[in-house]
Amino acid sequence: MKLVIHNKHPENEIYSSNLKIARLCGAEVIYCEKENVALVMEDAMNDLKAKGYNPFYIWGGGHSLEGSYAYYDAVKYVKEQQSHHFNYVYIASGTGTTHAGIHVGIKSFFPTVKVHGISIARNRNKGIIEIHKSVLELEKHLNFPSFTNIDDISFYDDFIVDGYESSCDDIYFLIKRIAKTDGLLLDPTYTGKAFWGMMNHIKNGIIPSGSNVLFWHTGGLLNLFSDNRCNFL
Repeated sequence: MKLVIHNKHPENEIYSSNLKIARLCGAEVIYCEKENVALVMEDAMNDLKAKGYNPFYIWGGGHSLEGSYAYYDAVKYVKEQQSHHFNYVYIASGTGTTHAGIHVGIKSFFPTVKVHGISIARNRNKGIIEIHKSVLELEKHLNFPSFTNIDDISFYDDFIVDGYESSCDDIYFLIKRIAKTDGLLLDPTYTGKAFWGMMNHIKNGIIPSGSNVLFWHTGGLLNLFSDNRCNFL
């Protein structure tokens, strides 16, 4: 296993929980400049092939058809486990794979439900285009009779703060409050931003009063442990 990371200051990631687990699992960590990621990934693939392996290429964020399909399948599982009790779904939206899979899954199994993606980094113009590409890729793979229009995708970039892994006091205090009142652990990079966005939408009436909202928790706990700014909590 080879893990390629673009970072000009790898020394800052010595105590990253994600990297601790990656190394524990035997991954070889390779650092490079952002503009060289594709080349370094290709070299890593060729090296593994030369050693007789059949490596699988995983893009950053798990951005792939397989990743989208996994979340489509997860929505199918929700359908099999319970009846329809929600009107809206809120998720943290990054590279687009999770958002695309849940969008297509909800469209298939809960057609009256609306999915709202809260961006954790990308601005709307770029983010929604990438999500739409992944949605169409999955719908074509599933042989859908009709395809999603880009205007049917809800993607909000109001809560990204200053970008990826950037947070603010409002998010940190929300993380603490929700942990104390609901026992739900959020993180400042993904789910904290998504929950913050959802709460804002409920407060401001974007979600009608009396609606049932499903918050889809997509993980990120290791980011909570790695973020030293959470110490003040």
